[in-house]
Amino acid sequence: MDCRHVGGFTRPKDLRALCHFPGGPATDPSRKHSSHMDEAYTSHTVFLLESRYLVRRPIGITDEYKYYTGICQSKNFLAVVQQFNAELSPGEAKEAMDNAYWPWTNYTITSLRKTKWWTDPDDRESAMKELQGVSDNQSTTVLDQQRKIRIQAGSEPIVNVELAEEEDEVELDVDSAEAQVPQTSGAPYTPHAKNSVETLRLHRARYLATLDSEPFWRPLLSVTFPTRPLATSVVRLAKALPHGLAYYASIPSDERKSVLSFSSRVRNLRMNRFRDLIKEVVIRLAGYRGGFPGLRYSSADRGMTINGERLAEPLTVDERKVSVGLAEWYWRGAEERNIY
Repeated sequence: MDCRHVGGFTRPKDLRALCHFPGGPATDPSRKHSSHMDEAYTSHTVFLLESRYLVRRPIGITDEYKYYTGICQSKNFLAVVQQFNAELSPGEAKEAMDNAYWPWTNYTITSLRKTKWWTDPDDRESAMKELQGVSDNQSTTVLDQQRKIRIQAGSEPIVNVELAEEEDEVELDVDSAEAQVPQTSGAPYTPHAKNSVETLRLHRARYLATLDSEPFWRPLLSVTFPTRPLATSVVRLAKALPHGLAYYASIPSDERKSVLSFSSRVRNLRMNRFRDLIKEVVIRLAGYRGGFPGLRYSSADRGMTINGERLAEPLTVDERKVSVGLAEWYWRGAEERNIY
């Protein structure tokens, strides 16, 4: 359907199905239209994947479990999940794996107290020299300029450095399935600390070797719909809260600082959003609220309500069937199953 932006919200301007009613542009015999693809009227699955480990975010943003919402033909679902856990995974998924805290990365959840690198402006010069391993008689300003030139030329990697002045470990009392965080000592691991092609290649080779036994991307939820248009509508709406509000934006900034509670709240928001969308689809497929005008189940259909099509009888069980799958590893899986 065509939409327009009014008062901060997007609302339909015209229903696409109206184009197929008598007198509509789709009924004009002089106009050519592309034929409908038969595969669009086969079952499609919307899935929500969650990363097994926390993923490092830029400085100032809380590390979090990453999520990926996608769609595929139901028969290809398992193959698609396997592709996410492979060398040829999509760019966004592979970037998350590159920056994940793998068990060998020596990651420890610590307090969120910020560290002051220096108290006096004069200390900045000596601190930067110490980081770069230069003598006191060299100017840091000159070194910075030289380094910028080398970075632009691609001859020097970009180094991300974090110093920890004093860190207190946080005692955690959570379910092990919820945490999945290696509790080993040492400084946070930065996959791109040296940022060389060889370092990245070795890092990827190490974690790719573990994906067959312990996939990084794990299905948290899957929902199968009878047609692709229904699935694409849900996957589009499931990527944000109503009115397009991002999930993290609904959490006050001061409440995003706890790594585990922030990720848990985002997960709950996503699961609740899926639940609401599934409920709405099921209600409409049952005929409430006018159903879905223009809904087709084959390339030969004109669309529900067009010239009274599919209004005489309710949809069959198969035509309104929506299947929901929940991960066995999810510690609230039994609770979610009872809700559905």
